[in-house]
Amino acid sequence: MEKSIAFTPPVVTDDEVDTPPVLQEDLEDTKASTQTVDVEETFDPPAEKKPVVVEVKKEVIETFVDEEPVFGGEGLKRFLVDNIKYPQIAKETGIEGKCYISFVIDKTGNISNVTVAKGIRGCPECDKEAVRVLKLSQGKWKPARINGVPVKYRYMIPVEYKLL
Repeated sequence: MEKSIAFTPPVVTDDEVDTPPVLQEDLEDTKASTQTVDVEETFDPPAEKKPVVVEVKKEVIETFVDEEPVFGGEGLKRFLVDNIKYPQIAKETGIEGKCYISFVIDKTGNISNVTVAKGIRGCPECDKEAVRVLKLSQGKWKPARINGVPVKYRYMIPVEYKLL
């Protein structure tokens, strides 16, 4: 095998060049091989690829916080009184009681997962009305905080239906 000229990466310096770079004309006399030289491989084959496990950290919904979430505006009780419409079927049959509505307030004050934790026996319409009105409170909450940092929080509120 004949010796060939290898490419060297350029180096930028402030020194003057003593030897000029090799010209293309000088390279015409060199002999480059057109065949691949077999070289004994000394490396190990790659190990089997293990599947990449991506761990998704599930956001914790807090139940104990330093600062409870606060409903903005005129207050939550006033909001409920102004917006809940007593279901007609409950009025006609004289149904009264409390339903408990559970929902999550996220770090930005938005609510989600509005569900009936315990409803009024015999009046699913009352439960649905409470859920409907609580969904109207979307975006009007100041989030709960732990050490001054907003966190997700599960909130439960009783909604009372009473005939006057």
